[in-house]
Amino acid sequence: MNNIGFDLDGTLFDTERSIKKSLELALIENDIDVDLGKFKLGPPIDMLLSMLNVPESLHLQIKESFIKNYDQNLCVTCTPLFDFKELFYHLKKYRVFIITNKRRRPTETILNKYKFFDSISGLICSDDADFQSKCNTFTNYEIELYIGDTMEDFHQTQQAGIRFILCDWANNINFSENKIITHSEIYQYI
Repeated sequence: MNNIGFDLDGTLFDTERSIKKSLELALIENDIDVDLGKFKLGPPIDMLLSMLNVPESLHLQIKESFIKNYDQNLCVTCTPLFDFKELFYHLKKYRVFIITNKRRRPTETILNKYKFFDSISGLICSDDADFQSKCNTFTNYEIELYIGDTMEDFHQTQQAGIRFILCDWANNINFSENKIITHSEIYQYI
């Protein structure tokens, strides 16, 4: 095995609070009253707004507001879920990529804050020219193992025909194969 891919949100970094706060501010700025209390984040913002029954005519405005709030202020509040430097030290013989549905600007801000670029071979974000889906990206970059935190990540790996490890730090996802609950368990699957 040569190439390993990692998801970012929920796998390497806790981004949920900052994303939720950015979305709350965007909704407030656009006079939309929605309780995000127990709402599970994850889908792209357009899909999320539809799921929240926000009128489609306001999607672009809210999305722009969300991006402004997140990129300028809140993405820097994201924190690593564990000591990634130790993990990536043990993975140095592999080419390690971050493959994320997040946009490049906030992703680079987060990774730069923690000097993450020293540990990876590449970063592929949803707004990159060659990003069509995670599945296509796995194939294009010859990813052999992907480590993510959602069933959507799992389905994308199945489509691409590659191995998957589910990081279930706190979601309690019903998944029986290759499921880890601590980062140190990754080594047993590589």
